[in-house]
Amino acid sequence: YALLFIDDVSQKKQISLALKKLSSQNTKIILLVPRRRTALFLDILLDSKTLKHTYTVLTGDFFGLKFQATALSKIIREAFLNLTISVSPQVIVPIFPISDTDFLNLISYILFGNPKVHGVYKGYYSNPQTLLSLAHILQRHEPELSLDFSHSMHKKSNNGVQLLSDRAIKDRLGLAPE
Repeated sequence: YALLFIDDVSQKKQISLALKKLSSQNTKIILLVPRRRTALFLDILLDSKTLKHTYTVLTGDFFGLKFQATALSKIIREAFLNLTISVSPQVIVPIFPISDTDFLNLISYILFGNPKVHGVYKGYYSNPQTLLSLAHILQRHEPELSLDFSHSMHKKSNNGVQLLSDRAIKDRLGLAPE
């Protein structure tokens, strides 16, 4: 089996070649694409749909013990260490959290289970959250956690996010993420 992670447009050609080569060898392939950047890789996703033994996982925002260096893990760790979490009202963009354990279980299922042929899987929980909703969830576990609404006037930045809805993904690929 092969796990291929694509997160930069400059990797498209190499990933496309690797997909074709591995598919010709009947290798079970999992293509990992960040959920936030799906729009950039629609051509790769369309190509992979026709290849044998190829599964696509749209990856979310990882958190947990095995992914301590991710942005979401850092936010959670800092919130519990400092008992405060900063939330900017101007920057409320969806986050797609998934715990390391749940993500690894999904990958194990695809590799060793009986997954749907040419499926597109959600490597995140079905309902996207926002940083504010995450803060409220964390407050349920740590009641002393305070919310700091920063009043900075930063403009909303998408930080390279090319976000497509699940419906748009289904319309373009002919497959709905599940």
